[in-house]
Amino acid sequence: MGEDSLLVVSGPKHKYLRGLLAPAFSPESVASYTPQIVQLVERHLADWAAAGDEGVKALDALKLLTFEFIVQVSV
Repeated sequence: MGEDSLLVVSGPKHKYLRGLLAPAFSPESVASYTPQIVQLVERHLADWAAAGDEGVKALDALKLLTFEFIVQVSV
């Protein structure tokens, strides 16, 4: 985040930053993420199922899933 975040800038700077990110969100790019997403979600579902009676803290589990997704897709 920060003062140069796409979420807080406007005008030409916003347009420039949006242009830098746009290729990562094209239909082709998003479709290419599907196998990684499926594999990641299946692994997390298996971990959650294996937790059994101990259960899963949903917020923590979803934060970890989201973090891993961002790292896999962006790196």
